[in-house]
Amino acid sequence: MRRLVTGIYYLALGAWLGALVMLATGAAATFQTVRATQAHLSADQQNRLAGSIVGNSITGLGVIQISCAAAAVVCVLLQCTIWKRFLAGKPANSVRLALLAVIVLAMGADRAIVDPALREQRAAMWAGDSPAAKMEFDRLHQLSVRLTSTNMFLLAAAVLVSPFALTRKDDGENR
Repeated sequence: MRRLVTGIYYLALGAWLGALVMLATGAAATFQTVRATQAHLSADQQNRLAGSIVGNSITGLGVIQISCAAAAVVCVLLQCTIWKRFLAGKPANSVRLALLAVIVLAMGADRAIVDPALREQRAAMWAGDSPAAKMEFDRLHQLSVRLTSTNMFLLAAAVLVSPFALTRKDDGENR
């Protein structure tokens, strides 16, 4: 059962990281493709179309992120309580826990605060020619991109540090 929980933990982190990487590459590809194939649209219309596609993808990404975060947190709780004796060492586990806490908090802030405000500013920007809405949208978009990019690197770090936290040398099951 412990190995199953560890597998689910790695699956959650890996799926989450993969989803973020795919969003980054998919967003760039979407804007590039729309601009290349929609010559009859104005630049503003192309940005709206690509932004709508990416925005809808982000909605799906949110479900994936929340699911992966919940699975990872449940696994960590089990690992740190029921199977605590199998943890390799306090420093590595502390780093792993700190990374996961920052990742979950950053994702939560992005999903609960930044994303709704971003959608509101996008709607205001598209409803009329509002330079203030465009400036606020750009600021929020940069913040969201930074949070997502940071989470990609932190998730990779959590995956890399986790084996040092989860494997003891005297654990006969892990040979």
